[in-house]
Amino acid sequence: MVSPLRTHEILIGKTAPPLIIGLVHATVYVLAALFVFEVPLRDSLLLLYPSLIVYLAAVIGMLALQILSLVPLVGAIASFLGYGAVLLLAWRTLRSGTAVTPLASQPSPALSAG
Repeated sequence: MVSPLRTHEILIGKTAPPLIIGLVHATVYVLAALFVFEVPLRDSLLLLYPSLIVYLAAVIGMLALQILSLVPLVGAIASFLGYGAVLLLAWRTLRSGTAVTPLASQPSPALSAG
């Protein structure tokens, strides 16, 4: 490749815009949940944003791997394995009962009416 930039500089330049757009979207969603839908924020934003950066970087990396692979099947298998691992972790968290579901955290209408 003929470029005055090094490889890592090109990779940072290619991944920074989707990462910033993803963070802006997440901020808009959090603000809409807080102010439009009046959903209380119970967890820390200091935990949300680093985990969001890791998630976005993983998704951007899987998409880049799928695009840059010479054999399309290799890219499809790699992205399937990556997304499968994310889904498996999410399913495991929900099955363990440690995640708070929206329905479980709301008061029951029958109890509050009485």
